[in-house]
Amino acid sequence: MKDADNTEEERIQYLEVIEQETKRLSALTKQLLLLSSLDQKNLPIEKKTFSLDQQLKELLFAKRWKLDDKQMELIYELEPIDIYADQHLMEQVWDNLLTNAIRYSEPKGKIVVTCAREGENVVVTIRDRGIGIPEDALEKVKDRFYRVDASRSSQSSGLGLAIVAEIIQRHGAEFHIDSELSQGTTVTVKLPNQ
Repeated sequence: MKDADNTEEERIQYLEVIEQETKRLSALTKQLLLLSSLDQKNLPIEKKTFSLDQQLKELLFAKRWKLDDKQMELIYELEPIDIYADQHLMEQVWDNLLTNAIRYSEPKGKIVVTCAREGENVVVTIRDRGIGIPEDALEKVKDRFYRVDASRSSQSSGLGLAIVAEIIQRHGAEFHIDSELSQGTTVTVKLPNQ
């Protein structure tokens, strides 16, 4: 940027790189702070009753531009359900899972999101037809900083699923990942139906 010989086009390219890296580092810092607070158990779980289906709809709407950029199809079936949980932390869970579904899907792919009562649980499923996860990596993807293939996930910090796992555990819930290479991934979250 300081080099006087750079053209205006080169300066703009450098500014774009700086902007992208700043956003990436800012997101990484936020994730590390959240994970640290969850580790220390000093992040209070502030449970209240709220509309889960409405929370999911709002997040899906916020992700619409990313889906449109990749010309992806979004299908959702959300049963009207109120849950008793920490609204802010659950939003972080859905945001991380949806971001992954979009990030690791091919253009013109499809994402299906469902939310329904199943016996004693409320079950949220996010299914994509993306690149999938190798079987030997399925348990590791919940580990901090683990990335299946660093070359395919340059925008990922490897913290998203670790955060999801910690928040789900703090809510006494379950979190499961099924995946097949080149076929896609299904993430299932089971929350107690209170």
